[in-house]
Amino acid sequence: MYKPLLFFNLLIAVRGLACNFDNGLCEWFTVQDSTVTWKLGSGTTKDPSSGPDGDHSDTGNGQYLYIDGHEFINSTFAAEIRSPDLYILDNTTVSFWYHMNGVGVGELRVVLADRYGGTKTVWTKSGRQGPGWHQAQVILEDITAYIIFQGTTRLHYSSDIAIDDITVSREPYELTHSPLFTTTVTMPTTTTALFPVLPIITLDCAFNADTCSWIQDSADHLDWHRWYGRSPDLTSGPQVDHANTTEYYLLLKGHEAHSGNWTARLYSPHISINSPRNLTFWYHMNGAGIGNLRLYKENADGSNEVLFVKKGRQGVSWEQASVNLPVGFYKLVFEADAARHYSSDLAIDDIRLQDGPPLIG
Repeated sequence: MYKPLLFFNLLIAVRGLACNFDNGLCEWFTVQDSTVTWKLGSGTTKDPSSGPDGDHSDTGNGQYLYIDGHEFINSTFAAEIRSPDLYILDNTTVSFWYHMNGVGVGELRVVLADRYGGTKTVWTKSGRQGPGWHQAQVILEDITAYIIFQGTTRLHYSSDIAIDDITVSREPYELTHSPLFTTTVTMPTTTTALFPVLPIITLDCAFNADTCSWIQDSADHLDWHRWYGRSPDLTSGPQVDHANTTEYYLLLKGHEAHSGNWTARLYSPHISINSPRNLTFWYHMNGAGIGNLRLYKENADGSNEVLFVKKGRQGVSWEQASVNLPVGFYKLVFEADAARHYSSDLAIDDIRLQDGPPLIG
């Protein structure tokens, strides 16, 4: 029995991500290493040519959060306020009100950041937006990350920006990582959950029942097909699955490709890799029209890094690939194409991840 490394991920319900700032910052906190900071304010700001006259409430007598443009001696400075690390179990809508009025106003951004340094800007507004408060909404997908509000200026004057009344459709959970000690333990067969249970992701898949945690990309041109027995193209593709049985594998049918630019993509959910892990899989690439097979990681900011690639005919047998997965938070993507319309069936099978702590998305 595998005895995993004990690594705690504790969930604590966040009660104060929604915040009107009348009683402080709630669960939000300023980033200490920032040269400039967000401040609590009420009434008008010091700059009469920008900033609100009061908070977003009907009376205008409450507090809001703002940046003082006079403090920005450099337009590259950014004030940041961030949330705790969050595990968002379902799609969550974050709404907030912002005030951006002044000729020197810069940008207001909402950024998602993971604990490995990856960032993704999910909302941005630039320049003067008028004298009133405006509402914005950001839909966050199932993800582990923290939220940052960033404010910048274009000029040293007339550049105050304010935010107020953050609300969420569902409060997410604060995720605290507590590797204060490590030991090996035999996991119990039953547990009583005091906190919501994090979904455990498995990358292992033999494709016999379905595609497991792997998902077909609906935006590509081709599909991966669950297939058993001989592939439909007698000049390419395997005769049986990798285990030499009547079970299933995933097949790219080359005759479905009308262009060499058409691809089939299969991706994993977002995964957190806390230490390097090894991933193995089997592939079959035999035929005069075989294209390319790639495995890459898609980072939170949308950038890609290729981890494995094979091009063209590789022989009549199933071949095994071994890939080192780096530390980080990302999706894995299998991508394949066909060089020709014929003799180009390509297959993958039996994905296995090296033993280690359970993956949490």
